[in-house]
Amino acid sequence: MEPETWTDRINAWRAAPGAARARVRWERIPRNVAQSMAFEREAVPLRALEKWQAAQGGPDPARSNESLPNPSDRPSAVARQVLTLERRIEQARFDAHPLDDQLVRDLHRTICEPVAPHLAGWRRIAVAVGGHIAPDWPLVPTLMRDYGRDLAARIAAHGLAPTERLIETLAFAEGRLLAIHPFADYNGRVTRVFLRLLLRRLEFPPVRLAAGEDERGEYLAALGAADRSDWTALMGIWTRRIADAATTCEDIASPRNSAPSRPAPFGHEASLTPWSNCPR
Repeated sequence: MEPETWTDRINAWRAAPGAARARVRWERIPRNVAQSMAFEREAVPLRALEKWQAAQGGPDPARSNESLPNPSDRPSAVARQVLTLERRIEQARFDAHPLDDQLVRDLHRTICEPVAPHLAGWRRIAVAVGGHIAPDWPLVPTLMRDYGRDLAARIAAHGLAPTERLIETLAFAEGRLLAIHPFADYNGRVTRVFLRLLLRRLEFPPVRLAAGEDERGEYLAALGAADRSDWTALMGIWTRRIADAATTCEDIASPRNSAPSRPAPFGHEASLTPWSNCPR
């Protein structure tokens, strides 16, 4: 991927009118959620998410989905929470909040609330993800504080110029958070929500974050390298994400941005142990 391809994509996006960019991000929310849930082996019909989004109205504070009497029109509780968080991001609810450990924890709590409130908060179990052994759980609070400070320092040092340093910052934001694995469950979902917020802050187009089934092996290998603080492969994935980003409402409806037709294999958090007290 030539650097000009993704840098031009970012520059073109930033040159577009703010209202047009807001509309594209807003229209993309249901598809973001469908893809995120599919990556975790939970198929949620895109149409159900679109209906639920429409029932909540435009970029105003979300209303109850009681206006959808048909149970088939209601996505799962976790999908609704993820969608609600993405809506709140586009409603500027988090714009004044530092990109720190407390924000990540608050996002996770919102996802957990309707189904597994006991999982909210930093994990208190040992986990292994594939060949990666996550840091001991007593270290998680300190590691997450350091993560937030490191991310803030990277953004402050490099600014918003579309350079490889900024791509490295995105790779760090994703790879390091998943390597710490701060929660007992829902790490992938909360990471993707956090990345949505980060992309908004950095004025990037709305990229597809959840890998498709045919991309799973490459993505997991890139995360494995990121576990060792090697960001190169994940940076390559980020440049492709940006080059393929939806920058118009017509792009959103195109086949390349469609949700998977069937659930993708388990993602980066598939091999958590123990599973007995970690409901999916």
